[in-house]
Amino acid sequence: ADHANLVRTSRAAQLQLEAAQRLRAEGRLERLPVPLREAAELRLRHPANSLRELAARSDPAASKAAMHRRLRRLEELAGT
Repeated sequence: ADHANLVRTSRAAQLQLEAAQRLRAEGRLERLPVPLREAAELRLRHPANSLRELAARSDPAASKAAMHRRLRRLEELAGT
């Protein structure tokens, strides 16, 4: 179960990273609302961090759930 969770978390982080990279490459990152842009920038700078770690790095600190919603929205916007 622990291994499965690690694999699932790693895949999710990879998809989030790809979404942020796509939005940046398309020039759409700068036009996002600040919370979404910050989530994307945090994922780009810290690709291996957990949701909890990214949320703690947010300014102001966000909840894990809020960070999850922001990263999920980035994936939707990027079409990943």
